[in-house]
Amino acid sequence: MGSFAGNKNILWLIVAVAVVVVLIASCTMVLIKLKKGKKKKKEPLVLADRSVYIEALGGENNILESKVVGSRIVISLMDDSIIAPEKLLQDAGVASYIKMNKKLTLVVKDNAQEVYERIFPNQ
Repeated sequence: MGSFAGNKNILWLIVAVAVVVVLIASCTMVLIKLKKGKKKKKEPLVLADRSVYIEALGGENNILESKVVGSRIVISLMDDSIIAPEKLLQDAGVASYIKMNKKLTLVVKDNAQEVYERIFPNQ
């Protein structure tokens, strides 16, 4: 009779392990699906008219040099006291900016190249 009770305990142990494995697999699948569902959908890039950018940068004559570096647009300026980069934060595709010593770096939300081509179409 002792061997029957031992076999019964082993059977219950196997069933318990199988249930735990199924529960872990199910939870993992649910978590993976939830993670995939939380991906942010890209919002369409909103670009302002070129004149809005140029005005915020202090005019055409204030811009000495410009280039795209990854998700940033780096602009060298003649006079950084006449710029208003905060005007670009809401409706011009610019997430933030860094202003330092006659140089302005625009951090762009999605497509820096597209914003750059809007500001500087002939370059």
